[in-house]
Amino acid sequence: MCFFVGHGLIIASALYAAAVLRRRPGRWAVPRVWGITVAYGLLVLPVNLALGTNYLYIAHKPPTPSLLDWLGPWPWYLLSLQPVIVLVLVLCQLPFLVASRRSRSHAAGP
Repeated sequence: MCFFVGHGLIIASALYAAAVLRRRPGRWAVPRVWGITVAYGLLVLPVNLALGTNYLYIAHKPPTPSLLDWLGPWPWYLLSLQPVIVLVLVLCQLPFLVASRRSRSHAAGP
């Protein structure tokens, strides 16, 4: 339950920032967020190894079936997950890109 609440709050905060605070992702948002995510994973990996934990499912796949099963065995699924992460980030940014282009085209006139 805590997993879904925590991850749901991440999505809710992003929606709040966009709708209420009028914050929009910038041009370099996708590579920046991807890089931060990879750096965070690289920091978590030695902690997982030292403590015997599996935070972010970096040390091994979850024991139950998951989407990671489609991405190959450990550690290769960590590499094949990278394009998936970038795709998800681009899809998250897509509504903002479309809105930005529409506003520019309306500002330019007919």
